[in-house]
Amino acid sequence: MVQDGRSINHITFTCPQVFCVSDASEFGIGGFNSEGFAWRWEIPPTQRGFFSLNMLEFLASYLTIRMTLKQMVTTDIKHQGIKIQALTDSSCALSWILKGGADEVTRALATDLMEFNSSLCANHIPGKNNIIADSLSRDFHIPKGTLIKEMYRKHGDLMPRNFKIFNLEQADISWICSITPSQRAKQVSVTRRSRSKIAHGLNGQAFLKPPTSEDAFWRTKTDLKSRHPCCVRVRD
Repeated sequence: MVQDGRSINHITFTCPQVFCVSDASEFGIGGFNSEGFAWRWEIPPTQRGFFSLNMLEFLASYLTIRMTLKQMVTTDIKHQGIKIQALTDSSCALSWILKGGADEVTRALATDLMEFNSSLCANHIPGKNNIIADSLSRDFHIPKGTLIKEMYRKHGDLMPRNFKIFNLEQADISWICSITPSQRAKQVSVTRRSRSKIAHGLNGQAFLKPPTSEDAFWRTKTDLKSRHPCCVRVRD
């Protein structure tokens, strides 16, 4: 009798197949993965200040993981799943990923990992190195195409190839807005908007210098994989 089991790669120290990087600000959240899939969502004015920054960091990490699972786990490989490495510059969000916290988000994360038969490990990334995700969570005044060109021009070594920015799905937006008050922070006034290092000096106009070709940057995932303590894959 043939029985389905769980791959040993999900219960041992093995190299992840994809990396997810996320960040948050008081005005938005965003993230990307090592396959070049990126997203961002600007928090509507009516919702600003309801969520603590730690909560937004956790939401950004979860949604990046969720989009990666939906993008990569096709029917053909769903029985094997994938192993994800999540990187965040929030120590609180990292703790919630590893130990649980913000119950509704934790339950959603666990449900998605079980549904897609996948596993997750997480590590901290210094905020000064989290430049791309930081820009995704802040620079909504810059059109997507212009922002991508500026990212490649200034920090192409931190980016995967075929980088594209997508909008957050409406179903995910509705879910965020439905989170119960117990998971919300006391509403505070959010008035000052800061920009990322990438957007410094830009006002949204498309007057940038021609970017260096994307092919010159990050042909493999070597740079991100070097962040993981163990990249020796164990075969079943």
